[in-house]
Amino acid sequence: MRAFVASVFLLLCAATSASGLPSFPVNALLGKLPSVARNGLTGDSCKNNSDCSDGRKCLLTNTVTEVECADKADTIGCECRKSEMKDCSRSSDCEDGEICVDSSNTSSQPFCFSKKAAAKDDELTPVDGPTAPNASPAAQTSDVCIAARSLAHLSQRDLVYARHRVARVLCDSSGSCATPGHIVLFHGVPMMMTSYCEAVSCVAKIMHVNSPRYTRAVRVPSLTDGLQFTAFAARYQTTTEEHLLATAIRLGL
Repeated sequence: MRAFVASVFLLLCAATSASGLPSFPVNALLGKLPSVARNGLTGDSCKNNSDCSDGRKCLLTNTVTEVECADKADTIGCECRKSEMKDCSRSSDCEDGEICVDSSNTSSQPFCFSKKAAAKDDELTPVDGPTAPNASPAAQTSDVCIAARSLAHLSQRDLVYARHRVARVLCDSSGSCATPGHIVLFHGVPMMMTSYCEAVSCVAKIMHVNSPRYTRAVRVPSLTDGLQFTAFAARYQTTTEEHLLATAIRLGL
């Protein structure tokens, strides 16, 4: 033991500069310090906006509008999130404390989510973890889904999902967003969102979505003049599906 202490002392003396201070990095002796876990990331539970970081808001998880939990007495079921999710291909694309995950409930592009929150959610799977999914082409199709903000006028019982799903959507310049296979009406003409986007300028985004329950001839207004959402979707985004669903809509379904 004395020999070890003497060796360390000699090492310190040899590394001491003329000023009397060690000239070698402290980390070389101490090793890399563990990082401190971050809180307030996407998906982390919260009570108000102060619990969330980097511009995220503390929002109710199962409402169609962005209701801040600070406005509610009951803050159960609140999480930090942004209006748009950050997509990713691996966890290194995400900020510290988040991982890249895939959702079993929707066929969205993988997105960044709090590592702590993802570990508690059975519907989320790390894309670069030991149980990373191997998605088939069929699994990349989407159910009928519209940006949750467009469904604010509907009550919870009129929606398919009690909690929003996350999905890749196409958005036009007015901010009207839906999944690619969703059937829309543009000036009365039914078509897939992808077909609509061939005529206008659209961008792909990842955001929270939900679906209206089917009722005959249901129409959901959008933010774009002349554009309406229906309750139908071409699941595999084929021209045949698009034509069949267009016929059904013209028949009043």
